[in-house]
Amino acid sequence: MPLIGQIVAVLADVGIALIVRGSVVLVAGLVVATLLRSQHAALRHAVLTATLVGAMAVPFVGRLLPPIHATISAANVLPSEVLFGARTSISDRAKSAVLPVEGVRVSTPSSRFTEVIPPLLAGLWVFGVVLVLCRVALGWLSSRRLVGEAQPASDRWMLLVRETASRLGEHRSVGVLCHASLSVPVAAGALRPVIVLPTAAESWTADRARLVIAHELAHVRRYDCLIEYVAALACALYWFHPLAWRIALRLRVERERSCDDVVLRLGTAAPDYAEHLVDLAATVHRSRWKLGTILAMAPIGPLESRVNDILAAGRRRGGLTRFMGAAVVAGTAFVVTPLSTLQPRPRSSSSVFAASAALDTTDLSLRPGETMRWSGAIAVGASISIRSNMGDIEIDTTSSTTLEVVAERRAGAFAEPSDTRLSIIRTETGAIVCSVYVDPSRGRSHCEADGDWGRTNVRDNAVHLRVRVPANVHVRVQAGLGDVRVDGIRGNVSVLDGNGSAMVASGAAADVTAYTGMLSFTRLDGSNGGPIALRVLHGGISARGIGGLNVDAVADTGNVSVDGVPATAFSGRAGLVARIQKGNIEITR
Repeated sequence: MPLIGQIVAVLADVGIALIVRGSVVLVAGLVVATLLRSQHAALRHAVLTATLVGAMAVPFVGRLLPPIHATISAANVLPSEVLFGARTSISDRAKSAVLPVEGVRVSTPSSRFTEVIPPLLAGLWVFGVVLVLCRVALGWLSSRRLVGEAQPASDRWMLLVRETASRLGEHRSVGVLCHASLSVPVAAGALRPVIVLPTAAESWTADRARLVIAHELAHVRRYDCLIEYVAALACALYWFHPLAWRIALRLRVERERSCDDVVLRLGTAAPDYAEHLVDLAATVHRSRWKLGTILAMAPIGPLESRVNDILAAGRRRGGLTRFMGAAVVAGTAFVVTPLSTLQPRPRSSSSVFAASAALDTTDLSLRPGETMRWSGAIAVGASISIRSNMGDIEIDTTSSTTLEVVAERRAGAFAEPSDTRLSIIRTETGAIVCSVYVDPSRGRSHCEADGDWGRTNVRDNAVHLRVRVPANVHVRVQAGLGDVRVDGIRGNVSVLDGNGSAMVASGAAADVTAYTGMLSFTRLDGSNGGPIALRVLHGGISARGIGGLNVDAVADTGNVSVDGVPATAFSGRAGLVARIQKGNIEITR
């Protein structure tokens, strides 16, 4: 199903961002927090929080902002290799090919294995996310039930809360409740804060009551309950990553230290506070409540470490200033933004479609329903690159040495007169033709001489391109959404079609990749015998005129049929690779 394939592709993209780019963010945040071990606990807590937020943002920032491209060396990388993850060349696959017989599915264990792995990994990741989120949901339900069963505390607690909140600058209304099954005080509520005390708190001394309320109000003041949910969501997305869990645990430790610092800044003597903390820790008993998203005053981690931190005379105990917060946000954005938007750009040094400098550029505005025509001289043997984010592309041949372009723009409800243009770039080796447009959320898509066509959303800006070229040129076609037809080309042909059918008739090397739809290929008479690669994820493949070629045909779900060809391996100067995940492959002589 195309929808399932698209979901798997998106999950694969998100998975790569989480594993590779997210790991960089997690490592960087943990290193910075470690380097700040002599600074305020509140600053380390802010760095760790920003780290988890930044790691979660990595897969989405790259889709919201324009990409930053970095050119890498990647000789002979074909568009189909990007889609299917293949790393073997056409000739290598053809050398070991075996001709299939009619009605027999032909496949190799390695190809089937590599095609099954992505959906399995995507499903495993989703399962892990759901499992962790269910755990978080149980904690939330438990906290709701705890608050619902608790009884209002006495008036002395309400008065103490108001006095301490005034000293801390907390202006929100904070409720105070009591529950018999609790042994330690807790703070709950991400948006509507409440403090729940054990019933035994009624017998506490005034000093202990004051320290406990100050500590719990520090959680409320710092929005620690909300941050705990953020950390839980990060652990859900990165459930497979040990650094995410390590940072979440470190976050809780620094959270408690930050609240301890708040209590000490109110004038509490460190030895007295440490003594009360030890006494409270001694009263902790196993509870039926899951306190995953409830903040308890009970020590997290070794009690000795927390007590030593409280008693440390030279420890910095300042709070998080606005300058510190702005620095943390700016530093996170400085790391996450380029890391998320950096896109490697393969460049081939030997391909006929290698990049060359632009000589001149024609930029024409396309209004809704308008048809634009352009023509210009082109040399025999030139390389023509044609791209459209949305719309059909038709390429035919002409007996002249002229490149002719007819662009017809679709008229739609959301179309704007100035947001779609036809760009034609003439280069040293040929020309580039593409439709570009302006998207408010991403800016303008690009038509560049080095082969980048941008990465943006589509609206009602479909442009139907009809192009006529000399027969002996090399053609590269990229279509995001639309059908592609290439007929009569004697040079090399490369086609990458996202959603739509592809019909190609070529007399030289050909590489045709379609995500969904029917792929039809015909080798012209008098072909020079170049290698042919045909790949479809969902749809079908039909190949004609391939007599004298080695054949490697792979159908993951479907049949490979051969008509009019002996049931022996072909021998020839080049090979054909036909690969499909779901559908049928039909090969005729």
